[in-house]
Amino acid sequence: MKKEKAPSPKDILKRLHAIFRRTGERIIIGDKSSQQIYYVDPDSLMYIDAVQNYTNWFFSDGTKIMPNCQLHECEELISNQISEDAITLARVGRSNIVNLKYIAQLDMAKREIVISNRRNFSERISVSEESIKQLKEATLLYKESNENE
Repeated sequence: MKKEKAPSPKDILKRLHAIFRRTGERIIIGDKSSQQIYYVDPDSLMYIDAVQNYTNWFFSDGTKIMPNCQLHECEELISNQISEDAITLARVGRSNIVNLKYIAQLDMAKREIVISNRRNFSERISVSEESIKQLKEATLLYKESNENE
């Protein structure tokens, strides 16, 4: 009997990629030095809040994780792992990334958005002036395009 050769790291990565492709898109947070690796469903991610060198990730089911990564690293993880047409996450200021699906309200006067899972969670987030304008414009364009169909 021939002894089976152990799979190379490249083969293992190919297998993992095939699994994730079949199960839907996920974000994997962690690296070789990480003590914890997270597998995140981007559809359930409501928003990310930066706190110094960490970020808090809030999910629609009420769970929260705190991976050891800065907000710019989170942006990079998201853009590298999810196809561009599937991304509904947007940076809206110095310390937040939000999932556009969970925006329940835009408050132009206070420059805030309300993130909600429409059940038991609601959070007000301050956003930059430019971001609130872009969100309003995008929302109105979306509304108009759906009314014209």
